[in-house]
Amino acid sequence: MDNGRTGGWKRQQGLSFLEILLLVAVGGFLLMTAIKLVPVYMGYFDVASSVDSLANVAPSQRTVPELRRLLRKRFDINDVNLQPGSVDFTTEDDGSIDVHVHYTRTTHWVGNVSLLVTFDRRVVVPGS
Repeated sequence: MDNGRTGGWKRQQGLSFLEILLLVAVGGFLLMTAIKLVPVYMGYFDVASSVDSLANVAPSQRTVPELRRLLRKRFDINDVNLQPGSVDFTTEDDGSIDVHVHYTRTTHWVGNVSLLVTFDRRVVVPGS
């Protein structure tokens, strides 16, 4: 006798306990990773805004020593601490100055696992 069920079995509706547990575990993993990486990316945004602001300096300040001084000052204001050698200044043939910031950040994640993030920012300051 058919009582409207498929094959005599009641169809499952919704999620099982195991599926909910799996969703919570994946969500926790993503949340923990985001909590660890947000401060690292916020630091990158401070670096990027400092470097990008060099493109708008006055023509009289468009020399490598002056740009280096301005960038150091902006890093101090934004509380940015980079390793020596993370910033390169290159004078191009057309008189423009290429400012390139490259660095990595390592943050502890869990146990003996760390997250390594590499950042790279470049801005060209027009020649005077």
